[in-house]
Amino acid sequence: MGALLNPKNKMKQSPLHFAARYGRYNTCKRLLNSKDGPGIINEVDEDGSTALHHAAKNGHVKIITLLMQRGAYVTRDHEGNTPLHMAVIHGHTRSMRCILNVHGNLLDSKNNDGNTALHVACQVGQVPAVTLLMSADANFSLNENGGTFFDMAIDNKHADVATAIVKHHRWIEVLHTSSDAGCGMSRLIEHLPDVGMVVLDNCQKDSKRDEKTGGCKIRNSYIDYDFQFLQCPYTYTKAKQNPGEEVLPMYALNLMVKFGRVELLSHPVCKAYLSMKWLAYGVWLYSINFIMYIIFLVMLTYMVSLPCVNNFSPNSTNTTNYTLRKDDNSYICHQTGMGLELSKWVVLLFTVLNILKEIFQMVQQRVKYFTDLNNLLEWVLYVSSALFVTPVLFGYSDHLNIEAGAIAIFLAWFNCLLFLQRFDVFGIYVIMFLEILRTLLQALCVFSLLFVAFGLSFFLLLRHEMSAAYSTPGLSILRSAMMMLELDYMASFNEPYTDSDEKTLPYKAPTMILLIIFVLIMPILLMNLLIGLAVGDIEAVQKDATLKRLAMQVELHTDFERRLPQKLLERVDKVNIRVYPSCRTSMISSLWSKMTWQNAYDDPSRLPKENAELAMELMKQKAKIKQLTSFVEKNHDLLRLIVQKMEIKTEEDQMDEGEVMTKDELQCKAACKNNKWKSTKLQKNVKQSMVVSKWKQISSEKRDNNADC
Repeated sequence: MGALLNPKNKMKQSPLHFAARYGRYNTCKRLLNSKDGPGIINEVDEDGSTALHHAAKNGHVKIITLLMQRGAYVTRDHEGNTPLHMAVIHGHTRSMRCILNVHGNLLDSKNNDGNTALHVACQVGQVPAVTLLMSADANFSLNENGGTFFDMAIDNKHADVATAIVKHHRWIEVLHTSSDAGCGMSRLIEHLPDVGMVVLDNCQKDSKRDEKTGGCKIRNSYIDYDFQFLQCPYTYTKAKQNPGEEVLPMYALNLMVKFGRVELLSHPVCKAYLSMKWLAYGVWLYSINFIMYIIFLVMLTYMVSLPCVNNFSPNSTNTTNYTLRKDDNSYICHQTGMGLELSKWVVLLFTVLNILKEIFQMVQQRVKYFTDLNNLLEWVLYVSSALFVTPVLFGYSDHLNIEAGAIAIFLAWFNCLLFLQRFDVFGIYVIMFLEILRTLLQALCVFSLLFVAFGLSFFLLLRHEMSAAYSTPGLSILRSAMMMLELDYMASFNEPYTDSDEKTLPYKAPTMILLIIFVLIMPILLMNLLIGLAVGDIEAVQKDATLKRLAMQVELHTDFERRLPQKLLERVDKVNIRVYPSCRTSMISSLWSKMTWQNAYDDPSRLPKENAELAMELMKQKAKIKQLTSFVEKNHDLLRLIVQKMEIKTEEDQMDEGEVMTKDELQCKAACKNNKWKSTKLQKNVKQSMVVSKWKQISSEKRDNNADC
């Protein structure tokens, strides 16, 4: 008939485009068999898409095969997407296989954004497409933004895609591929911790066999732990070491602490990693440091307890141990002995070495050093110890020496308390104490205004009191603070009020009124508030005890690795270890492991499998719920379009948006709607309509019969 085979619509789409889009195989075949077939097979629309693009986009495998058999070119649209990209976007794996079987070079082809088909599959969340492309040995390249396909899955929060990637046999290659956004494991810790759990599960392998190792019969299993993904790649670490920017040691574990990933820190692989670090260098460094500090503490305590140091006063007549120097009012010590000489030199040596250590840390950490209050505490401890021991070293003592010694011995024992938080048994209680202390100081900073208010008021009213407790503003404020714990009502208020002496309590009424207000606010209200805050802190610490304990371990090892040479760390670190959980240890080793952190290997094989199975089952259920939700939404949209097309009115359409009807009104409306069909008039009209319709049908049949005759 001479009809045109390639007319175009406004989008420059030909009949072949429409036939390929809607899967009309015979139509496509007839169009291609026509004389214009070779000319229209590679025509593009306004988006630059050919018929092959449309067939791949809609998953029509037969048409894709037909077009490629007829010599269709594999071109790109205006966005640089190939037919493989279009098939990947919509998850048509059969179409992908069909295209790759003929055009394998499209596997790593990139669009205008530098995204390969694997990038696009992760971007849109097509799990089967990702698995297929990875199994086809797709290259793990970077796009124009310097991101990998794994970054696309993480950025778009596609947990199912990321899980499929780390479960693939090429998962190690994926995690070793770094991008500008960072290494893969660190990004999983921050954005998709559930997928990070799957990675850690992959790093733990159990093996069951019967053998003898070290005199211990291994009946059940040994466990291999792989730690390669708990440290960022060396190239990434070097790239991040810009001036003024520091990459923390144990980067992955520090990220877990930063984002509160308790489930990751509690994983047996992380515990085994910390225990490996502890056994490699932590136990030796910490033990040496702790033993040296205990020696310093014992020697300082011995010096403080000597009569030569503490048993004198300016008005004392006992000159057995001292001789008064007239020039500076100091005292020369006559007491000597091996213990005193040893303690003086040990304390001085420890003080000098630790001052040098603090200076080294100050140079190394720079601004961050001054943000840690522990450093300030240690400086005060070492300086006060030096001021205390130096005069004694030269055989004399004075007031400054004694005052510095009081500060030094207090901070020395307080710092010993902080040492105990490194032990697993005592650490949680030390953390509770420090949390309550921090809360108390914060609360007192606010409520100190009340101390000043009551202190100055009592100073004006009781400055002439006999005990002179309110004689100055400072003493009055201090006395007001002490009254929270011990009011001393009888001696300070009741007796002066009832002794009929105007000098002892000149302002009786205002004083008693102020006292009543003080009792209501300070001992009752404020003390209960502080107790409530303390209870809340204890509950919070107990709730986060696991995170706190593991965070302390990470902090300790991070501090060690900052100070140790890199060559030493490379020598003692291990990438993987093998643990035999069934081996028995000695009583001393068992006790030490309970006190410290070497209890990560206490049969960890009992928990990870159960946890992993539960986590995987939960992830599967989440994926199914997500899929079902998507199907329900699509069906709802489709049903709504059908209702609109058929012009069906629902009950909601009968009511205005702003109309609010009660339950009774809705029931009445439904009843009226049902009653309309029961009315006699309506039934009569329906019967008449049916009779007329039947008569028209019979008349039409008679006319058809007459026409045939």
